Amino acid sequence: MIGGFEAWGDGYRAEVDAEDNRLLQQLVREILVLLDEPCDLTSFVRAATDLEDSRAEPRDPALTNLLPPMSDDPPEAAELRALTEDFLRSEKSARLRRLSLALQATEGANPGCVLVGRGEAWSWLAALNDLRLALAGELGIRSDSDAERVRETAQGLVSGDARRRVASVMYVAVTWWQDSLLRAVREGTRAH
Repeated sequence: MIGGFEAWGDGYRAEVDAEDNRLLQQLVREILVLLDEPCDLTSFVRAATDLEDSRAEPRDPALTNLLPPMSDDPPEAAELRALTEDFLRSEKSARLRRLSLALQATEGANPGCVLVGRGEAWSWLAALNDLRLALAGELGIRSDSDAERVRETAQGLVSGDARRRVASVMYVAVTWWQDSLLRAVREGTRAH
């Protein structure tokens, strides 16, 4: 069970049971593996000494959603990717690590209580959105009808393999949790 966020002191809190906490942390680890692409020493030295002027789009659908092209023009998109991708990967990884640390801090309590400070809320919203984007890439969500199919799979209305069903459930849960935090932030902003 993942509980909705509510205003709490100088931030927001939500309850997360041990099983969902474990699943969320596993999802974060899997996305970090994609974002924290390993590189060999040769690539590192070349990157430090040469100015890269073009970079191909990633092949993994989750990574493509996390790092979409910044232009419809393929050569321009490749140039922009070379300039910005490493920074974007680093920023996304840092946000996901902070989210994971907050989840780890609740381990042992069932349900655990996740606390998000007001100053951390936008970082959390971005990290939750990155979780959604990665899952959407894996699930092939490109349209509203695709999203509806995923919701139906999560509810057991459409058959599918177990992995796809778990990913669908996680997508729906993370979407709801992100929306819950956004509502709590909006309500907190109106109250101040």
